[in-house]
Amino acid sequence: MLGVAVTVVRDGDQAALIDGGMRSSVPDVIGVLDRIPGKRPVSHILVTHAHPDHAWGLAELQAATNALVAAHQAEVAILEGTQAWPSPFAFPVLRPIPVPRGWSPQPVGIDIVLEHGSLVDVSGGVDVLHTPGHTPGSVCYFFRRTGLLYVGDALQYPNGRLAHPSRVFTRDMAGATQSIVRLAAMGPETIAFSHYPPITRQASATLKGFAASVA
Repeated sequence: MLGVAVTVVRDGDQAALIDGGMRSSVPDVIGVLDRIPGKRPVSHILVTHAHPDHAWGLAELQAATNALVAAHQAEVAILEGTQAWPSPFAFPVLRPIPVPRGWSPQPVGIDIVLEHGSLVDVSGGVDVLHTPGHTPGSVCYFFRRTGLLYVGDALQYPNGRLAHPSRVFTRDMAGATQSIVRLAAMGPETIAFSHYPPITRQASATLKGFAASVA
């Protein structure tokens, strides 16, 4: 729905979800999990950032899996419902308008509060990279064992070319550019996105080339 992914990462006897997606996608996600041999449990749900399309299904997925939910400290209050969901739009005229309460994702308790440099104990270790710009608490996840870099909305990949995050929804484009330059140092084998197919070949070189062009 709306082209946003809920990603299932399976490694041995562990599985993790990235983001919560739309409520309408929850049955499909559960269906994927039910087809994993041995019904391996989902230990974590890793949130990339607090935009509604990444969190509308979060509470239901947490309830269905009993997984630990992890998010950056800058956006914990939003996800837990103690702070109103801000407008996702970057346009100054729309920024002061919060997401209407009836459209807001259901609150969910955050079990693991992340910061830059945190290490999540799943799938051989997942490094947390704070990449502000798209939102203040945007994070990317680097899976050490497989070399997977999950960038969420910190980058786009339209028509097979890397690009900045959407200008419509990115509050701080200068900050987003700085975050992209930092990501290039990770040397990923694969780059996965929330709204585009992954880069599975020459991922590190592609990212380094783009970062150099925008630095």
